[in-house]
Amino acid sequence: MDLATELIKLGSVGVLSGVFGAFMALRRYKYEKWWEMRVNAYKAVIESLSDMTAIYEKRNNNWEQSPIEPKNISQELRVAREKVRKHRDMGAFLFSNDAEAALTDFVDFQIDYERVTDPGDVYGPFCQISRKCLEKIVALSKKDLAVNGRWL
Repeated sequence: MDLATELIKLGSVGVLSGVFGAFMALRRYKYEKWWEMRVNAYKAVIESLSDMTAIYEKRNNNWEQSPIEPKNISQELRVAREKVRKHRDMGAFLFSNDAEAALTDFVDFQIDYERVTDPGDVYGPFCQISRKCLEKIVALSKKDLAVNGRWL
């Protein structure tokens, strides 16, 4: 009878430790996957904002050498902003509230194209707002994606 009791005790300890280990491994796996999804979302939006900022700076610096019609400017900006809007919408559940607010402010930023006489009137403000949004998203990503080293 003693042998059977000891085997049952050892078996129950083995089952409990196996269930606990599986629970902890699954929890870690879910956390890592969630973190990777957030990294990819932040990475995509940072790349898009960085590309847009480079385009704005290039156009703002070279508008005298290669003038562009205001309609072409608005089309170019619309395409670039749609890309950021798409990333914001796709990553809405991945971004922090502050990051989503910064992206929403950027996407909702408007210029009255009827009053535009100089491409600098378009590229200057958009360059500033895209740079500001990029800097804010980078700062927020560092904060949001920080790994808590306590359990590593």
